[in-house]
Amino acid sequence: MNKLKSSNEAMKQKTVVFVEEESKVMTDQSNAWTKIKTEISHCCNEIVDVTTEEQKALESVFENDKKFAPEQIEMAEGVKTSLNDSVSKLSSVVTDKCENVNTNIENTVEVCGKKVTEMIKKHENLADSISTITTDMDSHLTTSQKDMERFIHQEVLRYSSGGDIPQRKKRHFG
Repeated sequence: MNKLKSSNEAMKQKTVVFVEEESKVMTDQSNAWTKIKTEISHCCNEIVDVTTEEQKALESVFENDKKFAPEQIEMAEGVKTSLNDSVSKLSSVVTDKCENVNTNIENTVEVCGKKVTEMIKKHENLADSISTITTDMDSHLTTSQKDMERFIHQEVLRYSSGGDIPQRKKRHFG
């Protein structure tokens, strides 16, 4: 009877330690994703700042050339509109992707929480359950992060190249 009690007590302590560690891991990962979202937001703000500077430069050229060529005025307005449209599209896409990443993080935390709860209730195969949960969560978050990094890199390259931004099918992370 004492062996069973001590075994149950040891399992209870292991479970409490595991839950605390997993909670810390989830909090750390959530903080990391919040930092990534903040960096993306800063990137978007920098793009807007650069576009604003380019727009001011175009307006200056526009004023200087106003006297000489009405056609240049039309062209500058077209470029200004195009830049505004490009920034708007890029901002919208980055915002959508941030929302997707946030949703994926929330879903991952929820799924992991449910798995931990089930595991605590069953008290069976504790080591295998911990390994499976950790592997699944790490794989999911790593994939989401790599997809987001690849997407941002492609969008920044496309935007900075001055090329057209082709319509693409909507991508989903995770």
